[in-house]
Amino acid sequence: METFGTSLKMLTDGKQMAMCHMGFRFDSYMGNCSHDCLYCYARGQNMRYKRWDSVKIADLDDVKKRFENVIVRGKNETVEQRAIHHRYPIRMGTQIDCFQEPEREHGISYKFIDEIMNKYNYPYVICTKNKMVAEDKYLELYKDKGNVAFQFTLSTMDQKFLDVVENGASTAIERVETMKKLSDLGYHVTVRISPIIPEYNTDVVELIETLAKNGVKHIICEVLRITSILNKLFIEKLDFDVIDHYKKMGVKAGGGGYFRYPLLKKIKFQKYIKELCDKNGMTFATCGDEDISFHTCEMCCGLDNEKKFQGYPKSTYVKAYHLCEQNGRVGLDEFLDGDYCSDPKTMKKVWNEGYFENILKNLQFNEQTKEYEWVECNPTLKKQNSQVDEEHGWF
Repeated sequence: METFGTSLKMLTDGKQMAMCHMGFRFDSYMGNCSHDCLYCYARGQNMRYKRWDSVKIADLDDVKKRFENVIVRGKNETVEQRAIHHRYPIRMGTQIDCFQEPEREHGISYKFIDEIMNKYNYPYVICTKNKMVAEDKYLELYKDKGNVAFQFTLSTMDQKFLDVVENGASTAIERVETMKKLSDLGYHVTVRISPIIPEYNTDVVELIETLAKNGVKHIICEVLRITSILNKLFIEKLDFDVIDHYKKMGVKAGGGGYFRYPLLKKIKFQKYIKELCDKNGMTFATCGDEDISFHTCEMCCGLDNEKKFQGYPKSTYVKAYHLCEQNGRVGLDEFLDGDYCSDPKTMKKVWNEGYFENILKNLQFNEQTKEYEWVECNPTLKKQNSQVDEEHGWF
């Protein structure tokens, strides 16, 4: 089986660093994914570059050398090496699910956990849609280590919909049963309600109540963004033209050719999900979205209070938001002060380009002072949503 050398990646793009608390990533497999999700952004990229028809496996020998260079030989020069030295948690399965069918043959995820994560008692999060993650041989891997947390993706309990949109993944019931199994064993379980289309996936009350009853501690909500390549699949499989649906709400194509759900309607919907989480005793966050005023935890992935996961960078957009909210303004020195940032040089560049104005509606960049100032809604995001009808409800 052909290997690929980018399985372990540190987000060095400043825009992603600014948005993500968990930017250190490992993928066991690359190319095709047996879960066959219509909305997958990695699928869209792999289809565009003709990589969807084959599977490659991670080069674990290369990954082992990288960890040995830091932990055994004491190297601390590159962004990646500093991340390992700082025990920056790793997310498994961010592009292609690490617990899909090739895992049964190749066992790359098993080996990565057994030979690297457990060897160094290193913190990691498993992101998956597959019940395989809680089979006995894997449970033995996690046992008594305390260095793992779990994230499942599930946007609805409507199995007819999932049979079309995620036809290779475990069923909704199987995923929920797996969540309960892991939660009962004491592991932190998060669910990503992602990606969701508010007008199409209408069983959110049932979904959140079900998740709460089965041990889920935290919810992340992300509304569908879509490109023309993936939209063709929705039309073909579901007879649903998502882009046309979004255009009727005033949406235009944005960065990367993505069509995104209207901001004000998205915030309204996410606040509703948050209220449901409150009622059911779960914390809540969105994934890199423009209004975080109603998040009920600091870290989007909900691992704030988990001991082994305290090494994540705190110099992200969340910190910028809170400092600006408290003081009416925030400068770069205050933003970076006292907290780990995986790459301060790159972050400085992003800061001085005014990027935070693109991702946080309450921050407006001052070109003269190079500070961000607190506003109700900055002109960048206001302009992008000028055609949105705030009163047009989704329920």
